[in-house]
Amino acid sequence: MVKILLDTMALIDILTDRRFKRLASFIDQEKIQAVISTISLTEIFKVVGSKDEIKAKTLIDWIVASRLEKRSVDVSVAKKAGELKLHYNLPTADALIAATGIVSGATHVVTEDVHFQSVKSLIKPIGLKQAERMV
Repeated sequence: MVKILLDTMALIDILTDRRFKRLASFIDQEKIQAVISTISLTEIFKVVGSKDEIKAKTLIDWIVASRLEKRSVDVSVAKKAGELKLHYNLPTADALIAATGIVSGATHVVTEDVHFQSVKSLIKPIGLKQAERMV
């Protein structure tokens, strides 16, 4: 089974945009193994909560209860993120998210964020539609 990392904005799209209902279903049915960084929970409060705090809290509750693999920043993730910042000049949150995927064994990161292009030799950036076709 393929293992993917979900960047924060892709995660928000999967949870809120009906166009990605099929991909959400694949993840829920564990046809795709998906991992997220708990850093994304913080970013969801910033992105979604700035417009609708109740919606942000609802999304967070759904994520916590979901089958998504949720990985916190531990020593191995923190070290890898530091290496990514040093060698690829990623913003801190993106470095932590990318490191989460790399350490967790994800081969692809679902994102539209151009920052992840710099680490494509370590974890391949793909779009939501590409992720859906991986099943």
